[in-house]
Amino acid sequence: MQNTAIDILNKTLSKFTSEDKRLVASTMAKEVIAASFPAIRRVDLVLTECCNCCCTYCFEGEKSKMTMSSETLEKAIDFVFAESRGSEEVAFILFGGEPLVRFDLVEHAIKYANRKALDLGKRVRYEMTTNGTLLNKEIIDFGVANGLSYLLSLDGDRETHDLHRREVNGKGTYDRIVQWIPYLKEHQKWLGARVTPTPDTVHKLAANIRHLRSLRINQFLIGMAAGPKWSVQAINLYRQQWEEIADFYIAERNQGRAMRINDFELSWESLVHERQNEWGCSGGRSQIGIAPDGDIYPCPKFMTLINPFTGKRGAYRLGSLDEGLSNLNYRREVINSCQSCRIACLRCEFADVCLGTCLAVNYEENDSIFDCHGCLCEEKKIIYDLLRRRPDLCGASGQPMNDGTVGDSHFQPIGVTVPIK
Repeated sequence: MQNTAIDILNKTLSKFTSEDKRLVASTMAKEVIAASFPAIRRVDLVLTECCNCCCTYCFEGEKSKMTMSSETLEKAIDFVFAESRGSEEVAFILFGGEPLVRFDLVEHAIKYANRKALDLGKRVRYEMTTNGTLLNKEIIDFGVANGLSYLLSLDGDRETHDLHRREVNGKGTYDRIVQWIPYLKEHQKWLGARVTPTPDTVHKLAANIRHLRSLRINQFLIGMAAGPKWSVQAINLYRQQWEEIADFYIAERNQGRAMRINDFELSWESLVHERQNEWGCSGGRSQIGIAPDGDIYPCPKFMTLINPFTGKRGAYRLGSLDEGLSNLNYRREVINSCQSCRIACLRCEFADVCLGTCLAVNYEENDSIFDCHGCLCEEKKIIYDLLRRRPDLCGASGQPMNDGTVGDSHFQPIGVTVPIK
């Protein structure tokens, strides 16, 4: 029977033109990919690599100054909607560089995606990580009118923030950002901050979280800078600071105040039951990053890494807008959850619940996405140990929240990237 079916198929194919065969091969390839990988539901659109700041720990390093053309932007949005398949919602993260350097592209992206979503009957969600220095009323009003959530890169008080996050001319940026927080809060009730402690600021981390909370920041994405060298003493300080942060978080939540810390979203019990044999993040699974030139990566960080085979920027390139997600081997590798690939992690007490450290940072540091970065590994252990020892964190996360604006059920967490099976 099998031979007969193959004979019939070969006989049929022999009658096809070259173009017919190309279309059949392309269709079959798409069907295989669709069956092997999840739909794309979240994308980082790197609108430009240009930036008006020169932060000391920026993962992009020497920027290429590339900017996405309007044509490439539209092609990227079309591509993502097509790859979202039957998903009802698609999230667009407008990224840089500093995306607000090209606010015209931000406007074009949102207006174009809104039209496409309406035609396709899909929902869209927009987020932006911004240094906040270029905010103004026009930009904020446009974002609010289109459901764009701004996530501020803000490390703490003026002294802490200005130490590493400066303009190209060396001037600190704290005041330029903070002046717009009251207006932002009038229009965007849920406001998040990406906080990046370094070895020379870690001793103030808890105080900086309290300071930002006093500015009515609701949500905190805290992650140590991977570039600087972290001493044992600095790591121990980091551990102590997280204990203080946990105490502050519990106090705020138990009083019904609107506050979220991404690391406390899941209890220890949830981790144990839900994260068996998982690894990595959503990058390459349900999320991709699209570079200004149309190349596709698991996330924007891979875009800036040096490929050892070519000597050029761009590691783990998954394809391009013209080729599609053509590099299936790379995509299979970045979503691989097999424990045998992460030998160094097998004896860790948190191996069953840990998603590992950032794959791009792993690759940059160790030439392997499966060999965890040293200080980031210590950071993971600090968080998991805290969750295991402090079940009260889970109890606090279940408390209703109110900052005088809207209820907890209306709050959409910002910047959450989790693996999707």
